[in-house]
Amino acid sequence: MKLGDYLWGGLLLLWAAVLVVPTTREVFMAMTQAYPYISGFFKFFVLATMGDMLGARILHGQWQKTKGLIFKAIIWGIIGMMITLAFTLYS
Repeated sequence: MKLGDYLWGGLLLLWAAVLVVPTTREVFMAMTQAYPYISGFFKFFVLATMGDMLGARILHGQWQKTKGLIFKAIIWGIIGMMITLAFTLYS
């Protein structure tokens, strides 16, 4: 394993820790309820981009910044906002 693997895993563990620790979970839930679309954008922006990077890592065997990564991240964020809207409409 390389340094990038540990960094990626550390970021994922950090994200999970935010959801596990009661204090940060309450803040996370309050932010999600107060600003659902911004939260949906941010969650998809971060997690889907991490998934894209992991896919590229598996495919190429090394960490590399794929072409248009920031634009893909923004598109993922917009998709997150649309999914949040769909859940709001159908709940």
